[in-house]
Amino acid sequence: LIVSLSTKQYAQVLTQRLEEISYLNHPVLVLFNSKKTMFDVSELLDEAGIRHLTQEKNGTAYNVKRRFERGESMMLLGT
Repeated sequence: LIVSLSTKQYAQVLTQRLEEISYLNHPVLVLFNSKKTMFDVSELLDEAGIRHLTQEKNGTAYNVKRRFERGESMMLLGT
């Protein structure tokens, strides 16, 4: 179960799933309850070379939403 994972392991599992999803080449909106987890996943996605936009890291919620809608990235992480 996910309950038995550390926060680092949880971020790694989420990143693996998002990497698999990224191969579908469809826009993906990923919503988080925790900003820390969102930033941890964003960092791991960066390390994996997966293009994405992250709220507050790449701009305000409004700005990253607009960039996502313009197709700058197929993945948007937000809260």
